[in-house]
Amino acid sequence: SRTLVTLARDPRAHGRAWYVPSPAPVTIRHLADRYCELVGRPPLKLRKLPRLAMRTAGLFVPMARELAEVDYQFYGPYLLDSTLTRETFGLVPTDLEQAIRETIESAEATAAHRR
Repeated sequence: SRTLVTLARDPRAHGRAWYVPSPAPVTIRHLADRYCELVGRPPLKLRKLPRLAMRTAGLFVPMARELAEVDYQFYGPYLLDSTLTRETFGLVPTDLEQAIRETIESAEATAAHRR
């Protein structure tokens, strides 16, 4: 949200695309393992879903259809370079550890609210 507000207020941002600053890339496996570690759960068993399965599910499930359209992001490195955004506007990425902890806190608060 800091990036969006900064870009909306700064005329230098108008007329072009900017990448939101992000921490160094990690694998889904690393992200899942760290999340499980912080919530005190055993590591998840992750499996690849064949592309055909997701495309077939997309015939019936709108979210699966959307995921199938961007599946290229899951089958190889998909890296975005936010150097220009950081250098132009002085923005820095949120620390990955902080982002994971905030996600956990938000999920726990949502679950508590639903009870």
